[in-house]
Amino acid sequence: ARYITKKVELAEEADKIDVFLNINRPRSANVDLYWRVVEGGSNVDIATVDWTLSPGTNSTSSPPSAPINDNPAVFEEIQYSIDPVGSFGTMQFKIVLRSTNSSTVPQVKDFRAIAST
Repeated sequence: ARYITKKVELAEEADKIDVFLNINRPRSANVDLYWRVVEGGSNVDIATVDWTLSPGTNSTSSPPSAPINDNPAVFEEIQYSIDPVGSFGTMQFKIVLRSTNSSTVPQVKDFRAIAST
């Protein structure tokens, strides 16, 4: 499954983004976070910008993986630190939920994205 957020236009330009996701990841599943940004004041349509896969900061793998947990009630927080080249005024995210078994799928809740300078 794929979830694409609406585009977020910032009141002031930012230089970096910290994203937090609470993930429940069964053994046969994984979650990927993609992002794209547009420079502030640009006339570029964000839909024409390519997605970039984000590595997480609290994981040794790239892309990061939440710890495997077959209990659907347990979620683990994963943090992503995104540092695009230059400043930006618009951002958008895509969460991709993958599984090799359709009866054990990953779950995500509490998506938070914080843009800062």
